[in-house]
Amino acid sequence: MFYVLYFSKWHLPDTHLLHPSTLTTTLTTLLTTLLTLLPTTATGAAPQERYCHVAAACGKIMVVHGGASQTVHGKDIILSDTWGYSATDQVWLPVMSSATTTQAVSGPTRVYHSMSTISDNDDGTCSLLVFGGSSAETGNVALNDENALYQLDLTDTGTRQHLSGSWTLVTPSTSVKPPARNEHVSVAHDNKLYVFGGMAGTDVKSLQQFKDIWMYDVAANTWAEQYPRFASSSSSSSGGGNGPSRRFSLAATLAVPDANPGVDEPSLLIFGGSNVDVYQSGRTNVNYLDDLWSYGLESHVWTQVSVMTAKGCTMKATHVEGLDSVGKN
Repeated sequence: MFYVLYFSKWHLPDTHLLHPSTLTTTLTTLLTTLLTLLPTTATGAAPQERYCHVAAACGKIMVVHGGASQTVHGKDIILSDTWGYSATDQVWLPVMSSATTTQAVSGPTRVYHSMSTISDNDDGTCSLLVFGGSSAETGNVALNDENALYQLDLTDTGTRQHLSGSWTLVTPSTSVKPPARNEHVSVAHDNKLYVFGGMAGTDVKSLQQFKDIWMYDVAANTWAEQYPRFASSSSSSSGGGNGPSRRFSLAATLAVPDANPGVDEPSLLIFGGSNVDVYQSGRTNVNYLDDLWSYGLESHVWTQVSVMTAKGCTMKATHVEGLDSVGKN
């Protein structure tokens, strides 16, 4: 798959219209404003540039892990570092080892993975689960699809110097686990992790696209595939009644009744994404999706959501079913 990055640009005022003294004042004000917007750490360190990383909340801290970047020599690399950003203090906090506060912790080397907060406590501790994604061996540009599960335990020390944390590879009590994948989504609720969708494979011939749902139960330490039912209202002109199509590069969130009037049960909401039609001739076609779906975590029912437009008319998102490697459903 190919990705294009877009960088925003700063635009200065039309300086040729300003008197030199006014220009100096304008630039000084602009630089002062910019400096107040740049997050720092007590040591002046901050995460390096990256993309396709993950982030989740731990109290009032945004936790960031992994992703891809480049070395100073332009070599592509996959990252394993972990950082926290305090929006309250506007500082980046490195995650240091729980055993020794002088060594930064290194998690799994991952890109295109997922991370969800499984517990968030009032005492400043929290636990996050990282699943799947892609890794690469040193010096090898080929990506390896993963289905390992890692737990990150964090403590907000309150010192604004660092966060204290540790990574653990989770070994489920049974051999049942989801197939390896990347570009999937995950949400956590009630001490359980839910994973949906994604893709795997290194080329068109090995491409796999998923629409399955898996649940990891923290207390039982087991994975279980979920077998959803489909609301009758989820039918569509493309065959309908099958729930969302296979997809990757989508977005997801958790909706719970207490915070969302009109939501009857804790639900996984997914929107958009893409999938690829692969035909016997070798020709491919990429589909970009705009449908919105809700999966009830208690009822296990997929429902396609109708969206109200600005004019008050109901608009039904189009359901597009992906094709497998031989061009069939």
